Amino acid sequence: MMLGMNVESARPLMEVRAPQLLTFGAVLVLNAFGLLAFFPVLCSFAIVSVLSFGPITFALPALALGLATFCLPFAFGNPYVQWLARKLSRTSAPQNFLVQLTCRPRRADGPRGLLEDADDVGWLGAAGSQLEFNGDSFSLRIPKAHIRELRRHTIGWRGLFLTHRTVVSVAGLEGIDTLEFTERASWLLPQSRRMGRELHKALEA
Repeated sequence: MMLGMNVESARPLMEVRAPQLLTFGAVLVLNAFGLLAFFPVLCSFAIVSVLSFGPITFALPALALGLATFCLPFAFGNPYVQWLARKLSRTSAPQNFLVQLTCRPRRADGPRGLLEDADDVGWLGAAGSQLEFNGDSFSLRIPKAHIRELRRHTIGWRGLFLTHRTVVSVAGLEGIDTLEFTERASWLLPQSRRMGRELHKALEA
């Protein structure tokens, strides 16, 4: 369905369609990455449970937890998101970012909404005086005049308050107050933080 008017009339445009890539099965695959990334943590607890009390019983779980945190974007399933995104068209912007889109209020509900905080994944860019997003189930064109606020915010406990998303408050989109964009192109935490800053700066510009 189409909401809004065309770009030429300087109104927001949102096209919504049934997901072809980010299906419930794909969400299960994304969650499997989390189990894989935290498997060393579970193994470390199993190992220290049979060891005599000592420094190693503290060091081994701490090392495993540190490794899992360092690989947090991998645990989110970003390699799989990158694979899915190869099937999507990029925006007309000179610089494209692979992101997840979360709408407020949420569009995904039920078990899928509980397992994955993304309503869609796709390519985001700032082209001229508008924001463009080409995703699996959403296409957005938001003129600058309809962007009321743009700010950075942590993604909360899911990202251990270490990673950020860019929150865009918009006017003129029926049923949507804010759009939240989080980079999904990284595998490691330092890379994710750097890409998140680059994404925010590009949108601010």
